[in-house]
Amino acid sequence: MPNLFKKIFPNGLPQMLRSNKIAQEESSNSGVEIKFYSPSKLDRATPKGGDEFYEFVKKKSDEKVGIEGKLQKKTVKLKRVVKRELFRLPYFLRRVVGLDELSFNINKKSVLKIADDILNIMRDPKIVLKCLKSLDEELGKKMLAKGISLEDNSPQYFIAGGGNFMVGPPPKDYKPYRKNKILNEILLDREKASGINLQGVAVFDKFVEVPSANQFVANGNVFSENEQRKNLLQHGKFSHRFAFEVLRQAVAKDILDIKPLNFTQLLEIFAKVKIDSNKSNIWTRTIDSGDFSETYNRRDPSYYSNSARNPEALKSLITCLGKEDVPNLYFYTLDSHYKQMAQMVNRAKNNDINRNLEGVSDDILHTYCSIYMNSGFEINPAVIIDTPFSMKDAEASQKYESFSAGSKEGIMKKKTAPAPKNNPQGVRYESLAQYVKEKAVKETARGGSVEL
Repeated sequence: MPNLFKKIFPNGLPQMLRSNKIAQEESSNSGVEIKFYSPSKLDRATPKGGDEFYEFVKKKSDEKVGIEGKLQKKTVKLKRVVKRELFRLPYFLRRVVGLDELSFNINKKSVLKIADDILNIMRDPKIVLKCLKSLDEELGKKMLAKGISLEDNSPQYFIAGGGNFMVGPPPKDYKPYRKNKILNEILLDREKASGINLQGVAVFDKFVEVPSANQFVANGNVFSENEQRKNLLQHGKFSHRFAFEVLRQAVAKDILDIKPLNFTQLLEIFAKVKIDSNKSNIWTRTIDSGDFSETYNRRDPSYYSNSARNPEALKSLITCLGKEDVPNLYFYTLDSHYKQMAQMVNRAKNNDINRNLEGVSDDILHTYCSIYMNSGFEINPAVIIDTPFSMKDAEASQKYESFSAGSKEGIMKKKTAPAPKNNPQGVRYESLAQYVKEKAVKETARGGSVEL
């Protein structure tokens, strides 16, 4: 029967017969009230490059009714995505490709059940946030031990992006924190305890060819991203590592059963196995999907799905909507986002050779850099666009080196910077400008040259 089915439907069940009806159900939470700016359709047009981008930002900053006059308020209720099945194919009729490439034996039915269960978890933002609670609590304790007290560092407003909210400009006169990579250390300890990232965490600095990326993951690695590259700031540096933290905690809380697998074997399945008619592997299908089909209207926040299958949506869930459920992660990731954007704003100013940005505030520039990055992703998620404010190859080559001998192009790690002669004092910078300046000094010490 299975062979006959493959002959009749070599590419899987036709779309009209597949289980493809999506619904969104509100969870029982009371919701999060946020203030946000919703860009016009024109603002979301095809991303502009070079002088055209600068002229666009200048024009927007000169409008009589600025962003402050267009802000909206909304109570956002988290929704879980429910796939309503027309009918459920029995396991023996569903396609699974790649089991013969695995270094261990597992049956088709087990793989399908695990993949389906992970999909359901990542589609439910309340379960995702619940599974991040343990990480959030440990992060809070570690920050407090280093003298970092929780405060409300919410942005002046959020931005309604294509499919999810984005972080707007920081509070006025914001003083960022010296966090000393606390979150990275906590995650790495947890990952190593699960047999993952035993050689440390790699940074994907640019597009890594799919076979190389899959093999790297199959070898027991969950990578981070260089957020200064292209539009990866919206994707999120920690998104994939957060996703695996969710899965580890789901197993610990008996929400997910991956038996007979361990986590390194789960990674191998993620990288090597494809299911149903999907051309992508389970990694892409469950935790790295650029597919917004679960959102009816990507431009309307009322229809955002918050499905953590999409890394951008997972970052948004934590950094824009996580204030009540994961307050320490919310605080920490906001502070990190402000610092990343400060570097981009600084780079945009340095590249403004025609001085179009004179008189344009950092807040406005922050906002339209964010919209610009998001617009490119909205038009074609498969294309990582270049921007006038993103890190270029020359700068990246001074900061990163190959992850290990034989690593494929783009799989990198940070170069070690010499210890500063004068250790900075205090847990906070005096300003974002001071952070950018100290960051430039640090990169120069690595052997680079960063403009201030």
